[in-house]
Amino acid sequence: MDKNVKLPSRDEMIELLSGPSNNSDFQDSLRPFLMSMAGRTMDAAGIASMLIVSVMAYMSHTDEMMRDYVNKRACEQIDILINDKEIADNAKRIFVEISILCN
Repeated sequence: MDKNVKLPSRDEMIELLSGPSNNSDFQDSLRPFLMSMAGRTMDAAGIASMLIVSVMAYMSHTDEMMRDYVNKRACEQIDILINDKEIADNAKRIFVEISILCN
């Protein structure tokens, strides 16, 4: 059975996602979706799926050449939001595998 993690609360997410490395068009577009997931309990696959949906929505409005940058930044968001290293690593691995299949 996969381990679950509770995502940070809305207030915690605001604080975590407001750092200097999170000031970009991508983070601005991703933030509302992430905030809607605040406080939910998820496994690594759920976290990866959550990000894939938001990244695909973002990529539909931007240049395809941004894909590598966006994928890297999405994985950084996992590290920012998930304290459990095992779950974060699994979520990033799943995210990368799914993003390759979607492209």
